Amino acid sequence: MRRDSKLVRGLVDWLLGGVSARLDFLEQDVESLQKDNKDLKQQVQSHQQQLQHHARQMIALRKMHALLAGKVDREFPGQRCEDCGSAMIFRREAGRNAYSLKCPNECGKTLIMPETLLLNTLKQLPGGSSAPRT
Repeated sequence: MRRDSKLVRGLVDWLLGGVSARLDFLEQDVESLQKDNKDLKQQVQSHQQQLQHHARQMIALRKMHALLAGKVDREFPGQRCEDCGSAMIFRREAGRNAYSLKCPNECGKTLIMPETLLLNTLKQLPGGSSAPRT
């Protein structure tokens, strides 16, 4: 058989066409994997940033708890119960992730201060994370 015959050329074209189609599919698969890899990298970076933010927040909350530990279960200056006039007591409400001001007789209203709001307030004070003044 001669190389320039139509049959040989057709056979070669048919064989090479199959290889070409397979290469096209492989190229599409590689591109898809590269896109998926890029998406995964972005998700991992986003999660890492969130974890770093949460870690910073947890550290700041622990520092705040340490700052306020000496103030817990003591009278809060300048705050009196509306009903009986007793000094309000500063307490930690761990189950609610908050601090509160309560009347020791539990007759008046309770003021709840979420930890995150209290932390943000402390951060805004001059000096950043300075101890609350009494």
